[in-house]
Amino acid sequence: MSLQAKADSLAANASYLTNGSLAVFGALTLNQLIGLAGLGLGLLTLLFNVWMQRRRDRREQEFHERRMQVKLETEQFVTRLPDSDSTN
Repeated sequence: MSLQAKADSLAANASYLTNGSLAVFGALTLNQLIGLAGLGLGLLTLLFNVWMQRRRDRREQEFHERRMQVKLETEQFVTRLPDSDSTN
């Protein structure tokens, strides 16, 4: 199949897709279109909230791991300190 034939086929398919989608949206009332827009906005909000929550969870996990590491290092340092009673 030549490049010209592929381009013609793509143009015809794009035309049918555009006309079909316009026919579907043309058959909808204004209230239905507003409802679809609201549904789309709700889905986008949900996806954004999930994304932000995953980022927050990752930050909190990193903070917790660092805090536990500092706690462990502090405990190890304290156990290595000489006993103050043994020097007297």
